[in-house]
Amino acid sequence: MLRVSHFASLAIAALLVPACSSSSAAPAATDAGPEVFETAVAPTCNDGLKNGDETDVDCGGSCGATCGAAQTCKTADDCASGVCQSGACEDPSCSDGVKNGTETDVDCGGDCGTTCKAGQVCGSDLDCVDGICDGGTCAAPTCHDQVKNGDETDVDCGGSCGATCPAGDACLKGSDCADHVCASGVCAAPTCTDGVKNGTETDVDCGGSCGATCATGRACASASDCKSGACTAGVCH
Repeated sequence: MLRVSHFASLAIAALLVPACSSSSAAPAATDAGPEVFETAVAPTCNDGLKNGDETDVDCGGSCGATCGAAQTCKTADDCASGVCQSGACEDPSCSDGVKNGTETDVDCGGDCGTTCKAGQVCGSDLDCVDGICDGGTCAAPTCHDQVKNGDETDVDCGGSCGATCPAGDACLKGSDCADHVCASGVCAAPTCTDGVKNGTETDVDCGGSCGATCATGRACASASDCKSGACTAGVCH
């Protein structure tokens, strides 16, 4: 019979003993779900945030001239009004040196009223000082534009248009009136006692419709203009 050494017996015994689980072994992994990664979102001009190069929320910078009054700005290009003062956009005004608001040209027309001069842009006659908007541009006054403008005292008469206002039109002086008589700011019809040669008179307050009232030496057109009944070479004798 074979004899087994003591050491051989111990080795065989060790192989036959079941392995023990280690009390320090790591617990089994559990399912924690998919891993979440955050993604950076580029700023836009309608995200409700002041971001990117905006000067205020969703305006200015690369969002353009979109900042309203009181919003923060760096330059006029950030503001809808085109006016940036002390870092804040301002409302349009009629004296800010910028075409903004409803203006048709710089500080005139629109809400600024009838203030655009000849050569400036207009939307209607109401934008122009002289009341004529021709093809989108205010026109200089003339004596035949059917508007009282320039230095005219009434429509297309008086002032630089000369003594062209008929009776009843407004005037400042006799030289505005066709009959050369301005009474209380109104051109008067000629009379035979107004001290002016007008109407059909051949001389001051005589002849013509005033009858044979011209004295010797006064101008006449015919004998019927002269008291003497004699008119020679255009002069009463």
